[in-house]
Formats: sequence, structure tokens, C-alpha cells
Amino acid sequence: MSVREKFTNPPVVEFILGVQFAPLTKLASGHFGLLWQKLGSEWMFPGDGPLIQEQFELFDRPRLNMPTSLGWRLEAAPAIGRFTLSNQDRDKLLQFQNSRLHLNWRKSDRQKPSYRELVEHFESTYHLVDAFAKENQIGPLMPNQCELTYVDAFPRPDYWETAAD
Repeated sequence: MSVREKFTNPPVVEFILGVQFAPLTKLASGHFGLLWQKLGSEWMFPGDGPLIQEQFELFDRPRLNMPTSLGWRLEAAPAIGRFTLSNQDRDKLLQFQNSRLHLNWRKSDRQKPSYRELVEHFESTYHLVDAFAKENQIGPLMPNQCELTYVDAFPRPDYWETAAD
């Protein structure tokens, strides 16, 4: 039997599920609109964001790793960026680009969905995006990194009084 703690007021203010995959080199900006249609009326409020660079967690590297060189990259115009959609209550944000899919939940006055509900929502969205990529001959999604991020807030005086706390 497993026991799962349920907190009445957890300090979590944002929760992000994400997957990074091999770049979809045939993705065009028009695909964002087609994907939005496929996602349905739950998603509205479109936006753009800068590309999130690929990152890989490497476990065989030393803990402190200094770069061997620094460089600059100048671009006349950025590549196709990150497409974002929010739900009506703006407590969920969906982010999609040629190498990433993220689902963010942000704290609001509404009841927080359970971890399981958020994972199920992310998984169903992932499968929909993968099917869309295959159907439009820009996929399949080939994951190479997964992410799970919690953002906590510990406001004063609820959790602390002084910096020493």
C-alpha cells in the first residue's frame, strides 16, 4: 500500500512538464496554426517566445565545468520561435517549438490539479503533437531529454521572518 501526502497549501506556484526531442527540421510557422486547430478550443491566447536552446544533462562530467571558450552569435532574424498558448483561465501554458514541448501549470485562485492529472494532460498532449507531426510529415518526435520543474515560493511572514530563518 502506498501513502501519498496531500498538502492543503503547498508552496508550489508553477509546475512544468517538458520533453526535448530531435529537431523537427521540416517544421514551418504555418504548422503552428494547424497544431492549434488540432489542440482544440481549450487553448487560446496565442503568443511567441524565443527558442529555448537544447540542453543535455550529462552524468559523466565533473560537477564544476568551466567553458573552454566564449562566443557570440549574431542573427539577422531569429529562427522560427516558440509558439505558446494559454487556456481561458491562464493557469496553463502550452509551449511548442521545433525541439521542445512544455506544459506549465501556474498557481491561481482555482483548485490545483493533482500531479497525476497534469501528467495525464501532458501525456495526451504529447501523443496528439506526435501524431500531428507524423500526419504532417515533420515527425515523429524522438525524445532525448525530459524535464520536471517545480517552482516554489516561500513568502514572508508565512514561512520566514528574517534571512537567518
